Amino acid sequence: MKRRSKLRVRIDGSIVYLRPVKLDDAPVIRKWHNDPQLMRLARVGEKKTTLKQERIDIRATRKSDREAYHMIVSKPNGSAIGFLRFNYIDRTSGNVWLRVMIGERHTRGKGYAREALQIYLKWLFDVIGIHRVTLECYATNERAVKFYRQLGFRKEGVLREAVLIDGKYYDIFSFGLLREDLQ
Repeated sequence: MKRRSKLRVRIDGSIVYLRPVKLDDAPVIRKWHNDPQLMRLARVGEKKTTLKQERIDIRATRKSDREAYHMIVSKPNGSAIGFLRFNYIDRTSGNVWLRVMIGERHTRGKGYAREALQIYLKWLFDVIGIHRVTLECYATNERAVKFYRQLGFRKEGVLREAVLIDGKYYDIFSFGLLREDLQ
């Protein structure tokens, strides 16, 4: 990666576009992070995040040349419905660790997440020059497991009993995607 500005771009699809996260997005991201249903599917622990913590995280990401944070915006109504981000670029190996969240429940199952992830992955491989994308998913999130496999991600490992949900331990699956795997 040559310049940080490459990480702060708008990426357009036909039904969604991705835009860099702004400080003004902190309240909606906080709402998603604190949604009990989403916490069970996507976050370790029961501790809720604060608006201050979200703003600190957004500021840090915007200053970094090793991570990017994009809101997924529905083109039909112009509202933010989720986010995509990678938390770290290993420049030597060309690897990133990806996080995905569709926060607005009413938008699930309508193709927004599929298009958002497809255009983001294409951007990562073609523009940023990434070699490999890694993501993790709770084994309990069967819908996400199926979705990632449909996009070409391969299950590469299991972190056994790595998350505690409602007093019971569950596995976390590790997925990887190379350019040639992309569906």
